[in-house]
Amino acid sequence: MGYSEIICQICGVTFAIARIRTPQEPPTAAWDNHGTTGGGFVMCWAPDEDDFDDENSDGNVSGGCMIAVRADRDHEDGDLLALSQHPEEEMYPEDMRGVSKQDRAKILKRLGDLEKKYCLEHVAGPECGAGDGYHGDRISVEEMRTCSTMQGLVAKPPNWEPEDGDEDFERSGQYFLSGLVDSITNVDGLYSESSYPKRHGCDNTLPVTRHRDIAEDRYHVDFYSIPIHPACLESFKRATLRRYDRVDVGAFIQWWEVDSDEKSPVPIEDEDVRAGRSQWWQHFQGSEYLAANPCFVPNLDKGFLPMAPHTAGHEELFSSLPSEIRSLIFNHLSLEDISNLLLASPLSNRPSQNELRRRLILEWPWLWEAWSKLEYSVWVGPTARDLRESVKPPGKQIIVSDTDVVNWGSVFRWITKQRSNGELKGLKNRQRIWKRCEEMLDIVDTLRKYAGIGEETPVLLDG
Repeated sequence: MGYSEIICQICGVTFAIARIRTPQEPPTAAWDNHGTTGGGFVMCWAPDEDDFDDENSDGNVSGGCMIAVRADRDHEDGDLLALSQHPEEEMYPEDMRGVSKQDRAKILKRLGDLEKKYCLEHVAGPECGAGDGYHGDRISVEEMRTCSTMQGLVAKPPNWEPEDGDEDFERSGQYFLSGLVDSITNVDGLYSESSYPKRHGCDNTLPVTRHRDIAEDRYHVDFYSIPIHPACLESFKRATLRRYDRVDVGAFIQWWEVDSDEKSPVPIEDEDVRAGRSQWWQHFQGSEYLAANPCFVPNLDKGFLPMAPHTAGHEELFSSLPSEIRSLIFNHLSLEDISNLLLASPLSNRPSQNELRRRLILEWPWLWEAWSKLEYSVWVGPTARDLRESVKPPGKQIIVSDTDVVNWGSVFRWITKQRSNGELKGLKNRQRIWKRCEEMLDIVDTLRKYAGIGEETPVLLDG
């Protein structure tokens, strides 16, 4: 059987995502499709003189890209054009047509000799079009740092016992969470890595994307797991909280067990996911947001600004209108119109801000900072390496403790502006994942209705 990548069963994106760093970034900012902590990188090969022939200028050249040597710098030719900003490595331009023939000959010889013993790394220039990884200028390490970290939902064995740190759905349902795995790629090669920490006696689960009985019959394993990104599970939790007024992880399990088939249980209606899904993930420009953590979104906290202090005697636009009339007016306006209206009257009274927040929640339910105080799971931010090395990952959860002090017009305008500039990629990914979760829950609602389960019956199936 050939190579086939493992995908998150909630967001539909592979765990085998690579990143190509820029010359300004350190070597740790690059990784290949074996994960963020595997120590790999997107490789390249040494060019030869024919690549820089004026009549053959389309050879091994690209938009300002570089070649980094992952080797010691101890060599005799100390006058070589080593351009790296990092003292532990040397770096050369991939396109050397602007380099003198004498220097170019030295560099090519050096690269050719090193290539026999060491690996050469492709480093992205401003116009890099390589599809082997996402361009470092287009998505940050902080946004991508957990894109290759997998967690498994594992079916409980008969002798399962609760442990400290279990979540409510683990205690009450039929599945529990494994530890984290940072490097997971190949389904058909039965590739697996020990998860960390070991939970409930399980530290080496096989991630499967097929129905339970198929997994048990085909792989003959004691533990198998449903592969997910921890942040995607948090997104699903909030989708159920919004719909059912409770967290219902069992809804995902029910969808997975009923809707799965021999190909994949994950629908691929997302245009960008469909375009990227192949035997190897296609890192095409514009789809970088698919690798961004939907929970920890860098700089999102800057949008949640407090209200300006009220100035006594200020005549506000809506202060004399009854709340019913104000609501009727807002119901006929878009979010942008409401925001602009409040901007024209910056000290608008509290009810007007409440109306805008209500509309934000209605039209942007995925902006859960506006309505939920549910804390993230401990699994969302770190990688397995972070846990092993007791490293505190960057980022913190945004919890709005008092919605009455937030300027919701500023929240809307700031998020809209940042997204129009290509920022807040994690929030864009969150919106996409939310839509997928809603589609899953639509299927679950139909299944439960068909099974005769009333809406008021609190049922947590397999979760």
